[in-house]
Amino acid sequence: MFCNILVPLDGSDNSLRAADVAAEIADKFNGRVTLLHVYSVNLTLSIYRFSEGTEVSNFSPEMMSEISEIIRKAGEKILSKGEEIMKAKGIPSKKLLVRGHVVQEIIKKARENNIELIVIGAKGASRVDTLLIGGVSEKVVRNSPCPVLVIK
Repeated sequence: MFCNILVPLDGSDNSLRAADVAAEIADKFNGRVTLLHVYSVNLTLSIYRFSEGTEVSNFSPEMMSEISEIIRKAGEKILSKGEEIMKAKGIPSKKLLVRGHVVQEIIKKARENNIELIVIGAKGASRVDTLLIGGVSEKVVRNSPCPVLVIK
């Protein structure tokens, strides 16, 4: 029970607190943690377009590729922070960095990895996603194949 835990990370304080709680649970159940970061170039560009008033169609393919690589590297850094938390507590962990729709990928990875518990932050790094599409944690709770612990 709760030996295989998934922690979606977005770099927010809440997601890092979720990693800390997941490490404590994994320690009690002799478990392991999968750290997941899902990035979306489309969402990032939509936010940029909204804030800057620039049309995405104005970006060249090279620029789109560069933006994608910057976002991916940021995801790697976020996962490294989660990995540091696990290492400090002696918890075995693995990192997953995927591109896609956040909620869909969390649910998909939970199923694919036989996850027994998802530990997720209540609010993410951006409040924009909550305004536009609803809260990620709420949608994960509704669609998860396993129990979900939401950390405030």
